[in-house]
Amino acid sequence: MTGSGRVALVTGAAGGVGSGVCRALLDRGWTVIAHVRSAEQGRSLADGGARTVAANLESRRELSDLIAQVWSETDRIDVLVNNAALGYGPPDAVRKVTEDGIESRLAVNVLAPLFLMKGLVKMIGHGGRVVNLASTNQQLVDANDLQLCNAWSRENAYRQSKALSLIVTEVFSRRWASRSVAVNAIHPGTRLPTKMVLESGAEPLGSLALGIETCVKEVTSELHNSGVLVNAGEQPARIAELYPDETTNEALVARLEEFAP
Repeated sequence: MTGSGRVALVTGAAGGVGSGVCRALLDRGWTVIAHVRSAEQGRSLADGGARTVAANLESRRELSDLIAQVWSETDRIDVLVNNAALGYGPPDAVRKVTEDGIESRLAVNVLAPLFLMKGLVKMIGHGGRVVNLASTNQQLVDANDLQLCNAWSRENAYRQSKALSLIVTEVFSRRWASRSVAVNAIHPGTRLPTKMVLESGAEPLGSLALGIETCVKEVTSELHNSGVLVNAGEQPARIAELYPDETTNEALVARLEEFAP
């Protein structure tokens, strides 16, 4: 169990923004539970003081196991950072479905954060925070084809998943308002020099250091504003201004919840 210090769970912690956030929080004396895909990926973070938990977020079974692992590691979470994501993939990427029959970007970028929030809800108490890593690179959601069976491309899959991620954030910011839990999203920068971006073949543009700094600032914030999209180097925006139809948002999240493990 954890002591009196603050506790964060960070997914996708093996590299890039996730690793940087973990190390910054460890330097501040936080207890950090770092999610990685394999134990080998987490060795460096464990050597630095993090507690590591391993799971493939494409698998609903492993996602359920991850939630159980976290419950065995701590009795509370002050901040949940949903950082893990699949990007465009390489230029020759093809549509991939998980062992559960779910399009892979939908599974990792949308459903995993959603079900981590639901599975860990009792751990995140008054004054807690959820930070969902987002992107301004989005497209309109096709509510009739969430798995993009008819119009899949690596760009469409990524962009729709990031739109859905913001919609999930907006819905939970309202659902958890009475519990004084802030649920926000953060765009750490455009095309940061991470493995995800380099794999896509795109030229990196943004600053990884600024992206990490922006995320750490949001994670450690004492402000209780919720339903906000924080954009590195810019003014934050209300997600409800981007996706204002609460009824549609709730309906979409209800559809996503039907994929529950």
